[in-house]
Amino acid sequence: MYCQLQEKKIHSVRGGFYTNRLNGFPMRKYPENNIRKMRSDAGLTLGQLAERIHPETSGDMIRKIETGERELTLGWMNKISTALRCKPFDLVNKEEPEEEKIFKADDDLMERAAQAITKAIASSKKKYTLAEAMVATVKLYNHVLEYRQKGEVIEPSESIAALLLQHNG
Repeated sequence: MYCQLQEKKIHSVRGGFYTNRLNGFPMRKYPENNIRKMRSDAGLTLGQLAERIHPETSGDMIRKIETGERELTLGWMNKISTALRCKPFDLVNKEEPEEEKIFKADDDLMERAAQAITKAIASSKKKYTLAEAMVATVKLYNHVLEYRQKGEVIEPSESIAALLLQHNG
């Protein structure tokens, strides 16, 4: 065992686990993870989760990984995520990655653009092919994005879709 001075607080290191000697609270050596929450949401005990992992491990090893006493390596992430039937990424992140949020927002916007075009086509006298409708949907989507990039918040609407169809029709 050795001691180190860190920001005027003394910590002892035992087996790789830090303990704050001034107040006695354990300190994580490794970053937080979501294993405990996901395990409890699945209704599993440490032992039950350990039994699902191949090759079988101990509940104590899972506890150490949950608490940050042991490192959650890529290998452990794969084993534990398989046992919990989730994505490995879910074990370490509390929020969706920014790219996923952007893709979902883009999907929602594209869906609203398609609905607006569909309504505009339905109220139009002209008949449009599926390809024309798809091109118009993409154009409306891009049109809304251009305005949003300028800081203006607009939504794809039937009236904008109708104008776009008239202009490009």
